[in-house]
This record gives sequence, structure tokens and C-alpha cells, in this order.
Amino acid sequence: MNSENPAIERSQLFGRLLSNRRLLIEKKTREGPLSADIRLLSAIADDLDRFFILKTYFLNQSSALPQNRETEKEAAFFGFCRRIVSEQADFFREIVLPKLLDEHILYDSSVASDRALLHDRFEKIVFPALTPLVLDASHPFPRLQNRTLNLAAALRRDGKAGLGLVQVPPLLPRCFLLSEQPPVFIFLETMIMEQIPRLFSDPVTGVSSFRVTRKEMAAEETEPKGQGRIVRLEIQTPVSSFIKQTLMKVLKLGEKSVFLSASPLDLSCLTAIGSYMDEQRPPLICP
Repeated sequence: MNSENPAIERSQLFGRLLSNRRLLIEKKTREGPLSADIRLLSAIADDLDRFFILKTYFLNQSSALPQNRETEKEAAFFGFCRRIVSEQADFFREIVLPKLLDEHILYDSSVASDRALLHDRFEKIVFPALTPLVLDASHPFPRLQNRTLNLAAALRRDGKAGLGLVQVPPLLPRCFLLSEQPPVFIFLETMIMEQIPRLFSDPVTGVSSFRVTRKEMAAEETEPKGQGRIVRLEIQTPVSSFIKQTLMKVLKLGEKSVFLSASPLDLSCLTAIGSYMDEQRPPLICP
């Protein structure tokens, strides 16, 4: 946050979101390079994160709404964000994803060689980095770090529904490079989801990725860094009612704070693919 003039950052951030949203709508009607589409989605994802982190500042600033109508102000904020999230997901699914699959840049489960690569990389690199957790009386819901990606698995335990959690390893690249020649990427959570029955002794009946966004702490607040109040819960669809309702309950969130997305969460990770396409190697090339 710009401590000298918070209004400047608010104005710049809101302006970028409006501009990029217009560009997103325009790009759906005209062909453009894939790398440019990726950069746009990544920029919107970054700005949306910052927008929510600064949610309190945005709601406290003066607006066209009367100051005593806080409910309407908050509804307008969430409504604006939901429209962008929906448009962003549509653009990824309708424009970017088909290009990635057509050019075989993104993992395709129908391709036998891709499945073999996934199994090999999972065994050697990803599996050792995972720590699955089954929630019960002795294992309560953990305190989630800001903007970390997690998987929630619905389990069948002794005839009852249970919940398992797996944190997507933050030290591994989200857009995981399965192969350099030719380059084939996979979302790290997709790789884990395909292997998730191996992580739990109970049958897995459903799995969804999710992440939380916490508000920025004010200077006078004493909670540890990254531990501010949760202001947004993102869940990738499809998601079972059990997973959604359980997450809302343990995180103490209402429906207004839940954002469902038909695309992978936090599309800023696409910069790794964009960099590779621009002939700049990603941070980690897997063996």
C-alpha cells in the first residue's frame, strides 16, 4: 500500500482493472497472439488479488453512495469483482485454453505420452513434497497462509463424509514443465488431482482447488504478517456442496465472500508459459 498517498494506489489499481476488463471483452471478438492473451489474464489476476487485499480501503473511500449505506457499497464492490472473475474465466476457457491444447503446450489427459510424463514427474518430484491432512478431532483445520493454493478432498470415512486437505507445494512451479522437447506444461494442482486417490486411505468422492485472500494489516495491528482477516474464498468448479459448505463453515465466511471460478485459480501463473514462449526459460526446469 502506498503509505504516503493510499488514494493514488486505489485510483491506479481501479483504473487498470477497468482498462484490462475492456481489453478482455474486445479480445474475444478479434484474434490476437497467445502470449498477449496470457499476459492480460496474468495482469488481471494480480490486480484482483491486490484489489481484495485492499478491500477495506476501497470500501472506506468516498463514493457516489451515501456513507451510511455500507451494505450497498459492499454489494457494489463484490458485484464488480464477480463480473471480472466470470469474464476472466470465460476468456481462459473459450480463447486461451483451446489455443494451448491445439498447440499441445498444455497437458492433455487423452495423450498417452502426456500421462506417462505426468506419472514420472509426480513420482520423482511432486509426491515427496506433499503432506496430506485428514481433518478430525486430533487434526483441526489449519490456518491457511494468504493466497496459497490448496486442494480439498471429500472423503467417505466409515459411511460418513470427511474432508482431506493437500497444500499445493508453493516451492514448485504452478505451471509445471513436464517436457522441454516439445514443451508441455500442466497446472500443478491438476497433476495432484489426478493422483489424489493415492494420498488418502479413504475413498475420494470429489476434489476442488481453493485459496483464500487476507486483508492487508494496518500498521497498528499486531497479527503476524499474512494473517489478516480472510476477505475472499476462491473455489474452482465443479465443487460439491459438501466441500463448499465445509470450507465456508470452518473459515467463518458468508456466501458473498465465496467466488467460484470455472478456470484454474490465480491465472498469474500463466506468466511461466508466456516467458517460455518468448524464449525465456521458466524458473525451474524439471529433470
